[in-house]
Amino acid sequence: MPQRAAAPASFEAFAQRNALYSGYDDYMTVHTADNLRVFRDAEASADVLEYEVHGESVQTGRPYHNRFVSIITVKDRKVTHWRDYLDPIAVFDANGCPDRADLRRR
Repeated sequence: MPQRAAAPASFEAFAQRNALYSGYDDYMTVHTADNLRVFRDAEASADVLEYEVHGESVQTGRPYHNRFVSIITVKDRKVTHWRDYLDPIAVFDANGCPDRADLRRR
C-alpha cells in the first residue's frame, strides 16, 4: 500500500525546488494535484512519487492535465537529488506545440 509523502528533508531543498519552478505560473495555472502514490526504497535512500496536476494554460486557456514522476534521493535527512519527469505532450496540448525554428535556436 502506498505511504504518505514525507515533508521536504530541509528548508533549503524545499526552497531550491521552488526556485526551479518559479516561472511556472507564467505558463500554467495549477488548480489541484492528486492521485499521489509514494514508493520508498530504504536501501537506496530513494523515494518515487507519482502524482497528477490539473489546471489550465495561461497562454491559451486550454485545460492542463499532466502526470509526474519524481525521484528523490535523501542522505542524512537531506534531499541530495531530485528529478522530475512529465508528459510533454500534455504541455503541448495545453500551450500549443513550439515552433520548430524556436526549438533550433535554443
